[in-house]
Amino acid sequence: MTGAALAALLEAQGYDFRPANLTHVVFDNALYGSTGSQASPSRAVGLHHLAGAAGYARAIAVAGADELHAAVAAAVAGGGPSFILARVTGEEQPAPRIPYSPEEIRDRFRSGFGAATSTRTPR
Repeated sequence: MTGAALAALLEAQGYDFRPANLTHVVFDNALYGSTGSQASPSRAVGLHHLAGAAGYARAIAVAGADELHAAVAAAVAGGGPSFILARVTGEEQPAPRIPYSPEEIRDRFRSGFGAATSTRTPR
């Protein structure tokens, strides 16, 4: 996820895309899980520092659920764009299989924004 987060930061910088209502939350375990859990550069450089340099109005790191809740509440209150780095453990935990189809997940996500759901099936 670190690579995707950095790409998004660069994109935000390059295209001057800084909407006040944007809240970018990154959950960083400081590992590249898809390639064997090698350490990522975010162990040495906090992504929130990069976000601040890229032009985010707010860029903070949080370490627990209470801090995350407060940071999201402040970001939603306005004055963004906001970047929240949530540092998490790299330990894997058993998780149940998600009981929803990809279409159901899409429609649930869209409904959170008041968007109409689609009955169109993917190709």
